[in-house]
Amino acid sequence: MRRQKASYFLSDKKTFQKDFFILTEGMKRINYELKQRTITI
Repeated sequence: MRRQKASYFLSDKKTFQKDFFILTEGMKRINYELKQRTITI
């Protein structure tokens, strides 16, 4: 049971890292688009 919990925690951490990566990439893209928009206006 202890081993199962550890593996679950690891997989959970992996999905968290993936979600965090997607989130940061999305924020970068939004930030970039906002900068581009302010320059064009």
